[in-house]
Amino acid sequence: MEPNLLYQAMQYRVDGKSLQEIHTILSSEGFGEDEISDIIYHTQKVYHAKIRNHGFIAILIGAAILLIGFFILLSIEFDNPYFEYVLYGLNIIGATLVFYGLVKILGW
Repeated sequence: MEPNLLYQAMQYRVDGKSLQEIHTILSSEGFGEDEISDIIYHTQKVYHAKIRNHGFIAILIGAAILLIGFFILLSIEFDNPYFEYVLYGLNIIGATLVFYGLVKILGW
């Protein structure tokens, strides 16, 4: 398997082409069935690894925001006018990022 061919298949995938379209393009270029299935397998593997990586980053950022919000809530008074902003704002943002990351990792 050539690295250029894998890069070309990845570029097709990034451009939004389906796996069937990639298969058709590669078969029209004269590649064998075993080679095409190997290329598509590696393309999917790299594509899903990138998506999972984005999910882990979103979870880490969301968890950090939740932790920062928790420590801010511990340090401010209940009568502070920013209490609700910290309580609801940071928690909603952090939880949303955590769930977004979970969706990316699980592939829903």
